[in-house]
Amino acid sequence: MSRSKSQIIAETLFVYAILFAFSMIMIIYIFDQNTQMLEERKRAEANRISSDIVDAINTAVIEGDGFSITFTTPPDILGTNYTLNIDDGALLVEWSNHTLSKTILTKNVYGTLKKGTNTVRNENGQIFIE
Repeated sequence: MSRSKSQIIAETLFVYAILFAFSMIMIIYIFDQNTQMLEERKRAEANRISSDIVDAINTAVIEGDGFSITFTTPPDILGTNYTLNIDDGALLVEWSNHTLSKTILTKNVYGTLKKGTNTVRNENGQIFIE
């Protein structure tokens, strides 16, 4: 049984089409996995930043009047812009469409957190951020 040239070409093209489709599926899968890993790394970095800030504020609360501590926050989270806010006794770190919240020991926190160097000080039980 002999096959014609056109049948061989058609079968070869079919095999290449299947290989191409499989390759595209693998590329999409790898891209998706990389995106998920990057998001997990961003969440871990946001968690580290929030822990550092909450630890500094809570230390100032526990140590009492006259205590101050300085800490530094990075300019971005792995290339993504973020914001820091304190709202009703919670620190909020927001980036892209994500928010991470951590509780602070007191609601008596005044001032604005900024990227870069911040100083937290306790004055008569009130916490000031500069």
